[in-house]
Amino acid sequence: MYDNKKKIKFMYFNKKNNKNKKLNLYIYLILICIFIFFIYSNINLNISSTIKSNNIEKDTKHDNQLPPKPKEKWKYIHKLENL
Repeated sequence: MYDNKKKIKFMYFNKKNNKNKKLNLYIYLILICIFIFFIYSNINLNISSTIKSNNIEKDTKHDNQLPPKPKEKWKYIHKLENL
């Protein structure tokens, strides 16, 4: 009779190892942190790549255009032409 009570008590009231739970918790936290880091870095890389591509497009567009000419120079040229 005593052995049966001991077995029942052991089966239902035995505490499980908390070490495994803590270890699993730490592993999951580390994996979640790594996952979040990769997502964040990927978003930043996409943003920076679009900014770089926009800058490159602007530079190529401005290569084909002449720079604006100053007004004073044109006034001086018109005065010379009128003489």
